[in-house]
Amino acid sequence: MNVMKQISLLAVALCCSGICLAATVPAPRATLTTVPGDARGIVFSPDGKRIAVSTGQAIVIWEWSLATPIEMKPISGGTGVTFSADSSLIAFPGQDETYSDGLIVWDIAAGKKRLFLADDNVQSPVFSPDGKMLSAAVGSQVKMWKFPSGEVQAPLKDGHKCSISNIAYTSTGKVMISADGKGTVLRWELGEAGPVKKGEYKPATDENSISSLACSADGKWVAASTGDGLILVLDATTLAPVAKIKAHKDGLRVRSIAFSADSKMIASACSGVEDLEIKLWNVGTQKQILGFLGHGGAVNCVAFSPDGKWLASGSDDRSAKVWEVEALLAMVAPKPEKPKKEKPNQ
Repeated sequence: MNVMKQISLLAVALCCSGICLAATVPAPRATLTTVPGDARGIVFSPDGKRIAVSTGQAIVIWEWSLATPIEMKPISGGTGVTFSADSSLIAFPGQDETYSDGLIVWDIAAGKKRLFLADDNVQSPVFSPDGKMLSAAVGSQVKMWKFPSGEVQAPLKDGHKCSISNIAYTSTGKVMISADGKGTVLRWELGEAGPVKKGEYKPATDENSISSLACSADGKWVAASTGDGLILVLDATTLAPVAKIKAHKDGLRVRSIAFSADSKMIASACSGVEDLEIKLWNVGTQKQILGFLGHGGAVNCVAFSPDGKWLASGSDDRSAKVWEVEALLAMVAPKPEKPKKEKPNQ
């Protein structure tokens, strides 16, 4: 039984039990069906030619844009992966030959480790837009290293009261956003004198951690997803709340969000079989553009390509897929009205 048929049967079964899903099941542009585990993270390279898929135990580099998509041998590594600015390297949590924990920088073409930065509990690694800095959450701090030297820089600290779950650079690379397990989001300005905290969003309660964080390319917005089915849209300069999008069902964690390249849309996915839809949202109106089915298991991660033409997704069904954004939007585009026939003169 193929995946699409499985999805259709699942949708019918859920509807019969009172949980109705949209019937939209578009065809993907490309599919990676040999992910060695549940796909937990997905990211495009800056040049748009590669996709990295992480499972928590392994990372697969997928040359998806070729006429015949190919995959590279899985690399042992933890959840969370980032590409360097020139798309030639990836960084991810992992262990060295002595089983010490840290951050691994991997040369894709050479198929070997370029750099190892020892540290415990490394999360959410990210290269700066200019490729000169590598950062990662380590406990309640954000640690930073010059690249490629690995020289340690002043950390972002004394801001979070619990472990940081996600970090992201804004498009200029001069500001970093960090989010933690109690729902707090902080804005840091990165200057030569060291990082300075310049903004804070703190929820009324601390029960919902931030699962995913995204910054719009136009520098206007920060989006953060929570465990209560919401996507928060914050002003990127002040972190003042702009909107709350009721994205997925109550009690289901919005596992992943991503801004489109033009900053006009947010894609979202939640990690629950009760809601298998990948959804697209209009940032300006906060209204849903489209919800569609594409996987036979919970969808854990979504990412837009740098040119905005493609949307990638990864799932517990051990697959990753690429969708053509234009084709998705065409499904909900208003159909042109047929011209009215003129009545003949009497």
